Amino acid sequence: MNQYIDEIQASLKNYTPLNGDLKSYLSTALSALDSRPWKSNYPVALVHNKSRIENSEEVDVLEKGNLFDTQGDTPVSWNKDQLDFLAKNSTKTIQNASYVALKEEDSEHVLFLNKRAKDYWKKIASNENIATILELTSYNPQDEICKIEFNFREIIRKRKEVPSLKDVGFIWMCEVDESRDLKKLLKHYFLDDFRKITQHNRMYYIGWNAKLRDLSMRHFVCPPQG
Repeated sequence: MNQYIDEIQASLKNYTPLNGDLKSYLSTALSALDSRPWKSNYPVALVHNKSRIENSEEVDVLEKGNLFDTQGDTPVSWNKDQLDFLAKNSTKTIQNASYVALKEEDSEHVLFLNKRAKDYWKKIASNENIATILELTSYNPQDEICKIEFNFREIIRKRKEVPSLKDVGFIWMCEVDESRDLKKLLKHYFLDDFRKITQHNRMYYIGWNAKLRDLSMRHFVCPPQG
């Protein structure tokens, strides 16, 4: 995993808030690397059928991309143009990983399957070409550690609900004010596999695990109340 962490840290090196949004900056920096393809907003799950979408505006978005068949189902096999459309037109009907490192450029077709006919989600079916997932979150100075942990656990929960992702690498990158100490949180979930980077009055924590499934959610830093 260290090679991915080194690439992320090197890409972060020249970032300042003056460069604008960190997510957009990293998208450009990582995609420019020659080592491997990094894709931003990579779709890992999407709605199975139009009838499950309550918001008409979200239906319109997918219809513009011609992503429903005559029965209202979304495709099983997705080409590069369709994947790019999903990445650029995120809605609540699409689950996107912040970034995915691929082993090579995607083949012409990527499969998304639902397990049961009435499932809400179609999920990416294979991890064969996925090296690791990187999820990025940014927080304000007033955000408490319990809120940060809750949001982090929600990311893990959603990604673990996609079976094909459980055996790929997982990286979490968190941007906070330089006064915020999250070592207890990172240590709890990633043990010693994390780095802390300080630059331009911001703190960046990067934690990782070789397999998503091995991240334990049994215990909390902030146990639920009530």
